[in-house]
Amino acid sequence: MSFPRTIEEECRELIPTLDKSLKELAFLLEKSKAHIRIDALFQVPLRKSPTVDKNAGIEIATPDGETGISLAIETLTTIWLGEGQSAKETLRSPGAIGLPALALDRIRETNRLRMHLFDLIEKAKPAERKRIWKAKDHYGISSLQAMRVTPILHDPQLIRFYWDTGSITKRWLVRDLIKVCEDELHATFGHRPSRDEVVQGSVESSVLLSLEQLEELPLDEQVAVHRLGTPHIRARVTDGDIEPYICSAPVPFVYDVSCARPLIKPLKNYCPMEEKKKRSIRALLEPEPRVPGMSVHQYDVKHRAFGAFESRSRGRNKRAAQE
Repeated sequence: MSFPRTIEEECRELIPTLDKSLKELAFLLEKSKAHIRIDALFQVPLRKSPTVDKNAGIEIATPDGETGISLAIETLTTIWLGEGQSAKETLRSPGAIGLPALALDRIRETNRLRMHLFDLIEKAKPAERKRIWKAKDHYGISSLQAMRVTPILHDPQLIRFYWDTGSITKRWLVRDLIKVCEDELHATFGHRPSRDEVVQGSVESSVLLSLEQLEELPLDEQVAVHRLGTPHIRARVTDGDIEPYICSAPVPFVYDVSCARPLIKPLKNYCPMEEKKKRSIRALLEPEPRVPGMSVHQYDVKHRAFGAFESRSRGRNKRAAQE
C-alpha cells in the first residue's frame, strides 16, 4: 500500500527536475546564440546589503552583444544564488528578447514546472516552507527565482518598463493570522510556549507577542497587513489584440524571433522621490499598526467589517498557465 506524498517530498523531487530542465534550456540557448535577438535588456545591480534602502538610487546598465546574451541566459535559467547575492534579493534583468521556437517550447515546459512548485509552496505551512528551502540538497537556492515564470508574448506591440514603489496591503481575518502564529510556534516548540520559554529579542518572542496582541481583537474582525513597498519593476504590455495589461517584470519578456521588434519604453535609473499624498487604501486604515510586529492595521471605524470576505485570486501568471 502506497501512501500519498507530502508537500515536502513532492518539492524535493520537483526542484532537481526543474533545475535539470533549466540547465538543458541554458545549453540550448547557448547553442542558439546566433538566433537570439535582444531588443532590450536592462541590468539591475545587486544590492550591497540584504535590506533595501528605499532612499538609495539604482543605476541601470544596458549590456549588449555577447555580454547581453550571457546575462539574458543566466536570468532566464538560474535558480541559484550568485556571488555576492543575498538570499533576500533576486537576479533582475528585465527586457524583451526574440527566441527560436524550440527555445520557447522549452520555456513553456519550465514554466509549468515553476508554477507547479509555486502551487505546492502556496499550500505548505510556514514551517514546511522553511524546511523545503533550507534542505541541504537545496542549499544556495533562490526561492523567488525558482518560482517566477518567464512571460511569453505572441504579438508584442508595446512594452513600457517603469519603477513601482506602491505599498502592499492584504486583508485577513484575525483568526487566520492567529493560526499563522500558532503554526509557526508549534513548528519550533511543539506547543505554544510561555514567555519564559522564548529568548528575549528572538523571532519566536516577536511571534508570541504578535499572537497575544491579535488575541485582544475579535476573531472575525477583518484587518489589513500593510507594508510599505520597495522599488520593483513593472511593465505595461500591449500584446496583439488583447487588452493591455500591467505585470511584474523582473525577467525578460520573450517571443518568437520572427516577431517584429516591439516599441519599447526603456527602464530608467531609479531616483527616489517623496511619494505624493493621495487617497488610497491607507486612508481606510488606522494610522498606527495594532500589531507592529506583523504590520497589522485595523480598519478605520467607518470601514471596519467582520466575517468572511471574498478574496482575490492568487493565481500566478494566468497567461503563462494558458500556454
